[in-house]
Amino acid sequence: MLSQSERLSRPRISELLKKGRRHSGALFDIRYATSTHFEATVIVSKKVAPLSVRRHLLKRRMNAALRAKKQQLVNMHIAIVLKKTNHPPSSKEYTLALEEFIRKDITKGV
Repeated sequence: MLSQSERLSRPRISELLKKGRRHSGALFDIRYATSTHFEATVIVSKKVAPLSVRRHLLKRRMNAALRAKKQQLVNMHIAIVLKKTNHPPSSKEYTLALEEFIRKDITKGV
């Protein structure tokens, strides 16, 4: 789980979902914007995983991937909306998808 200071507040999440830049991948959609510090949230709807156990599993795995790549996402606000998949992706799969996002969108310029 991300620390309290690294989590986006509800008003910031709403603003980011409306006004942030968008990246779409196979495992998740990302809304992001530049900021002075790193803050993130992971959103898993009941349509993606009806059981709370599965939603929490997906959030834990995505948070682990975020913690692994936090140094490359230093000055960003990020909201990650997970997509429905046939099997629950591992944190390594999420990490690889985040690396692809960083390579394609972040290095290109925000």
